Amino acid sequence: MKKNVIEKLMAKHSSLNEFVNGMAFLKEVHSLYKVLGGMRNYLIAKGILRYITIENELEWDYVVRFIFYLIEEIDKKGLSECKKNIDWEFACKKYCSDELSKTKTKVAFKELFYLVALNNNDDIDDLLAEPILDAYGWYQIVKKIVAQYEEILSTNTEYAEHMLEEKEMECDTLDVHKEKNNIQEESQKNICTSTTPKVDGEENVHSEENSDFIAPKKYVRNRTIILKCLTDDTETEWSSPKAIEDSIGIPMGTIRKNVSGHTNYIRFNNKKYQATYKVAS
Repeated sequence: MKKNVIEKLMAKHSSLNEFVNGMAFLKEVHSLYKVLGGMRNYLIAKGILRYITIENELEWDYVVRFIFYLIEEIDKKGLSECKKNIDWEFACKKYCSDELSKTKTKVAFKELFYLVALNNNDDIDDLLAEPILDAYGWYQIVKKIVAQYEEILSTNTEYAEHMLEEKEMECDTLDVHKEKNNIQEESQKNICTSTTPKVDGEENVHSEENSDFIAPKKYVRNRTIILKCLTDDTETEWSSPKAIEDSIGIPMGTIRKNVSGHTNYIRFNNKKYQATYKVAS
């Protein structure tokens, strides 16, 4: 079967897979777009993408890179033309604000940007991704993302069937949980109405069914994360992937993939780690 644009993009830029799930991102943008009833105000376009980024605890720089590559796949010529319309002052404020303030540059923003980028051996294409997308227009970007998602759904039968299977599995899971809750409620009623005498010294012990605890199949926010260093066999508890990234440096996307069971372990700074949820007690 012919690969869709997302499959081609993620294969070409495989390192992005660790930080952005391309198809899931398109799906969420499409869903929010529909919830809002479309974009009656073009100014909300970038806000839609920022909302999805923050809500899913993604990193904006990686999302920008993903969107840049996506638009490049869809409209390479149009994106290339936008390089002529970059807001160089914005680029300087974003990437070399210290140099901008110290030089007190008034008009030579493009020249300053290139001086600093080249002097630091930075990847200029990466640095310019957001300014180029600004020039392209976020309203057009969201429109293209929504259209691309709908095109994939309409042309990729395999993907559509997969989505249907996921939906059916969600319904089955809900039914199982309902049945389990009904059994637990019935059992609780029987306990409460039981007239069996209590034996001296015997205690009615109620404990949560830790053995029934099932780790979710995807990252869930607000769960304590246990990070075990397999190199020295130490364990630490963290409130979120961001807390781990801020303290140790392991990227949030890497933590989320490992805690969800998509990878067996994490290799970072010559050490091996394993992330799991703290089991409810």
